[in-house]
Amino acid sequence: MPAAEAAPAAEAPAPAAPAPPPGMQARVTVTDIAGDEVTRHSFAYYKLGNQVRMEPDESGDPRFTPETLYDYDERFSYRNLADDVITFAYRISLQERVLAQVEGFMTTPPEEPVYRLEVNPKVTFDGHPCTLVLAGFPSLDGRIHALHWVWEAQDLDGLPVKVVFPRGDGSIEIVEYRQATAAPFDPALVSVPEGRPIMTGL
Repeated sequence: MPAAEAAPAAEAPAPAAPAPPPGMQARVTVTDIAGDEVTRHSFAYYKLGNQVRMEPDESGDPRFTPETLYDYDERFSYRNLADDVITFAYRISLQERVLAQVEGFMTTPPEEPVYRLEVNPKVTFDGHPCTLVLAGFPSLDGRIHALHWVWEAQDLDGLPVKVVFPRGDGSIEIVEYRQATAAPFDPALVSVPEGRPIMTGL
């Protein structure tokens, strides 16, 4: 009898696609309190991983379109000229990067050390169940810098929906993410269009 043919080897399953980075869109209000002086500014906010778009309510420099794009991984921010023919790229400094992590605009990379103490896992803000966290950044001398309070939304992959940052000079910054949702949006909103002329190094 002819030998039975061997069954074909089972194909290895295709590797799973990487999970998309956490995304959020919201209305953000930043309040600065310095003594009796209170200032506020608000903007539409789109975040996908560490790429962020901010569209301020108030008019800014008329030479540029209102929105600013931030790529915290690449450490650049981008603004378009009003005639929409060229984009200027600005380097994000280390100080700006740390402040963006405090304010919640940048998600701290897993390899960077952070101080995080869960204070209350059952708080809410703007309808989101949250964990209240005391966070900061440890230094080599053992001290914790930039201590701030964070409301991490449990239904938004732990992204912050409120931050209270008491600064060393006695002023306080409050960042509130209202109408926050993980509803998907066009990723092109948070990236510079391909082929766009970019002037860098500013």
